[in-house]
Amino acid sequence: MFSREGFKFVSAFDIQKAKIGKRVGAVTVRHIDKLAAIVKRQKVELAMVTVPAPAVKEVVERLIQAGIKGILNFAPAAINPRPGATINQVDLAAHLEQLSFQVTRAGRTNSQRR
Repeated sequence: MFSREGFKFVSAFDIQKAKIGKRVGAVTVRHIDKLAAIVKRQKVELAMVTVPAPAVKEVVERLIQAGIKGILNFAPAAINPRPGATINQVDLAAHLEQLSFQVTRAGRTNSQRR
């Protein structure tokens, strides 16, 4: 679905040795130390962050230093905007709450119609 919209995943990064070298879909997981070189070589501008909350600040800083211009942050911690980069926060808990409310509300509406 992403490729139809013009997005191409070029790599995934981690620090855990057990994950390095594994494939996730069409990309290989590389050590985070390879980030800057891959961003430069592939001319990457956008990134998604899915790390534990304590690691968010460091990972975002590394992304920006590597030249990333836009970050979609799925991590459970908000990041303050940085000069030269746009950061969009995705709060999965809030989305799940909203979905739960909508499903519950729809169930009540449907039972009231019967």
